[in-house]
Amino acid sequence: PLRCVHEKTRVEIAVNDVGGLVDINGASHSLIEWLLLRVGVAPDRADALAASIVDFRDADDVPGGPHGAESAAYQAAGLGRGPKNAPFETITELDQVLGMTATLLDRLRRLVTVYARQPGIDPWRAPRELLIASSDGDGAGKAAPANVPSEFRISSKGLAYRVVVRISTSHDGRFARETVVEPMRTVPLGFRVREWTI
Repeated sequence: PLRCVHEKTRVEIAVNDVGGLVDINGASHSLIEWLLLRVGVAPDRADALAASIVDFRDADDVPGGPHGAESAAYQAAGLGRGPKNAPFETITELDQVLGMTATLLDRLRRLVTVYARQPGIDPWRAPRELLIASSDGDGAGKAAPANVPSEFRISSKGLAYRVVVRISTSHDGRFARETVVEPMRTVPLGFRVREWTI
């Protein structure tokens, strides 16, 4: 991130290509499971949760393997809803996936997207947290693109960028905004805002 100080106010701005993130609409079960393992999810739970994520977004109501979660599994869990059976529109929709917790979703927020529209990740665009997590799962490894398995590596198409601005003042005031922008030559500003997050 770019950091600057004006009087007693600190400003931090970071712009990142979302092609370095895991697209929860385009990623395979294997890539999602790999990500979950790297952020500390136990292997059996990672497999089941990856299957639930894929089942949540696919169009059918047939579980994807023994650990999949379609309508019957949601009903058995006592939920009054089932999977969306359509692509995720925002990463926040992960909170509706059977087996997802608020703690895990908070860990995933900076590592996933719905805007890359690709089946893999560009390790040269990946955030440091993903590269460290991918080394050994405990955050103690070295951040390096080589930590991403070759079967998941692709080159980013540069379709969208996550912009994060954080401001802090000397009186403990804090302000943060995050947005996803998509470059578009056909609109007046040259980009379109896809998402705002506070």
